[in-house]
Amino acid sequence: ALPIFYIGSASAESRTVKKRCQQYIQQGNGGNSFRGKIELLQNIPSNQAIKFIKMNIQAKFIDLSEIQENKIKQLEQVAIYACQPPLNFVLNKFDY
Repeated sequence: ALPIFYIGSASAESRTVKKRCQQYIQQGNGGNSFRGKIELLQNIPSNQAIKFIKMNIQAKFIDLSEIQENKIKQLEQVAIYACQPPLNFVLNKFDY
């Protein structure tokens, strides 16, 4: 099994987790908190972070479309607590 480095969710129906993950490998600031964490930890610019993510990160998705939206955030917090993924505990480079 692959280690879990980050757990996230998307709150808008028009912005699915899959779309959010696609933003991580596109230039621009839209939804790239994950990429910002990679840039900070690897001390690399955005274009290199995109290459790093493409080569080293594998995303897995769980369909929670049948669950009430207010419960999804709670499940996300439980999963973060249970799995302790390291990137969830690193501030984004934009937060410093």
